[in-house]
Amino acid sequence: NKIETNVLRTLNKAGYKNFPKMIQSGKFHNRPGIVLEKFGLTLNNISNLKIVTSLSKPNSNWNIISFTYGISPLHWMIYNDLKLDNICVGYPDESELDVLKLIDFGLATSYVLKENLFKEPLEDKYHIKETTQDFQGNVAFCSPFSLRCKSTSRRDDLYSILYLMLYLNTNKIPFM
Repeated sequence: NKIETNVLRTLNKAGYKNFPKMIQSGKFHNRPGIVLEKFGLTLNNISNLKIVTSLSKPNSNWNIISFTYGISPLHWMIYNDLKLDNICVGYPDESELDVLKLIDFGLATSYVLKENLFKEPLEDKYHIKETTQDFQGNVAFCSPFSLRCKSTSRRDDLYSILYLMLYLNTNKIPFM
């Protein structure tokens, strides 16, 4: 995926720790692919297996808040697919075990134009302009706007983070 390769290349150059290191990208057996560093379980695996880690309560809020800060370099894009399966713990060695890593940028879209200006169709002076689009992402952690197939913005990723925090604390999603 060209978008994913470009996003990872940009993030890897800057050295951010909450994103996987891309080892190689290109065609493998005539199919596009990306080789990433090795990392641990997803938050979904940890949740389903009831594994007790530093991600367990009471630290889970702090870990998600720390993760949110760690992914703040993505301010120029909309992720569109934040869910437990797309967040992994670092590979089990002493330096990476508590580091949450965001993977799978396949649905990500750019929010900023070349001149560092926000895309005009998404915002005007007072409110976000709503346009209809096909649904993208995960139903469990998506915003009410995404569920109604409205255009996405960074607010939708913030809803997803909120729903993740609620789920990690209660094992329930508010509307399910």
